[in-house]
Amino acid sequence: MKKILIITAILFFISCEKEMNISDFQDHWQDYVPELRIEAMVYPTEENIIVRIDRSMNISEEAPFTNHDYNDDGELDIDINYFHIKDCDVKVYHPGQADTLQLTYYNDADQFYLYNTPDSINPAISYGAYIPDTLQNIPAGFFSFGSEYQMDCDCPGFSELGTISAKEAVYSPMPPVFLAWNDIGSCLEDISDPFLCIQEMGEGDTLNFYVEYNSDSTSYFNFVVPYGSLNYWVSRYKYIGEDNPAEAQYQFKFSGYMYEYGHEIYPLDDVNIPGLNLSQEKIYVVEDEEFIYKYLLQAFSFEYAAYIQFSSNGLPLYDPIVSNLRDEGGNVVMGVFAVSSNSTVNAKILFIE
Repeated sequence: MKKILIITAILFFISCEKEMNISDFQDHWQDYVPELRIEAMVYPTEENIIVRIDRSMNISEEAPFTNHDYNDDGELDIDINYFHIKDCDVKVYHPGQADTLQLTYYNDADQFYLYNTPDSINPAISYGAYIPDTLQNIPAGFFSFGSEYQMDCDCPGFSELGTISAKEAVYSPMPPVFLAWNDIGSCLEDISDPFLCIQEMGEGDTLNFYVEYNSDSTSYFNFVVPYGSLNYWVSRYKYIGEDNPAEAQYQFKFSGYMYEYGHEIYPLDDVNIPGLNLSQEKIYVVEDEEFIYKYLLQAFSFEYAAYIQFSSNGLPLYDPIVSNLRDEGGNVVMGVFAVSSNSTVNAKILFIE
């Protein structure tokens, strides 16, 4: 794997001088053995687990294409389902407890979004993964916050790896809570337990934001997460109506809401309240119309934060700092097993005339 990355880097730096065909290197890498990459996430809020298991490909392979060209670049998109491993035995459980959740592979287990497409509609693309069987009875209390999860994964096509698990059980952080910024300090004066303050001060499902017409927004919404997560992801969805043709075509994650963007967000450094991480997100207004947006906030366990941050900084996916997955012999397997505790809120934009 390291050699392939080196070759890729060489091709990148010399491409300005000479155009080269990757097929020229097939003889050098014909013995390359595909490797597993596992991305597994527990979602306690939604009572769901998604485990995506893919394999790398030999340089000589030709992956099939779909009938879509979402980027309008004249080339059809590669069929990502070609890389899915569909015959693994995947279980998730709480260490030391008897309850175990067996996962089943589905071709349309979940979706991801494309953005900046030519028609300005960000389509949802389905992909295959392992999820809880719809007919299976989920043990009571299996999805909870402040608990630990572990995963066992056995893939017949990669039997030499044995059982793949996380090197340590992963902790489930509390989900973000939206609240009025000034209420936190006053609450803690009367109630020393930060968890009770969150319950007291949490706002409703819809927040109203008043901004000046035809001006940049200066509004923010505030949220708080008890310790257990230092990395969050915020996604915004714009309400376009459940009868919009795009809804039927792309089947959005939230009915009637089109995905707009998403990005990382971190706790504020200048606010220090023991037991709590506070942060905020600016409400961006890009059109002079009143809209309703839905914000999805995800609080990730530390394992996913490391997976994203260190790989983005250049460390390879098989680095032991990046991946927390190990095979039966203790060797690193590319990927991550983590928890995402989620919350949603609707933001209604109202203009001041």
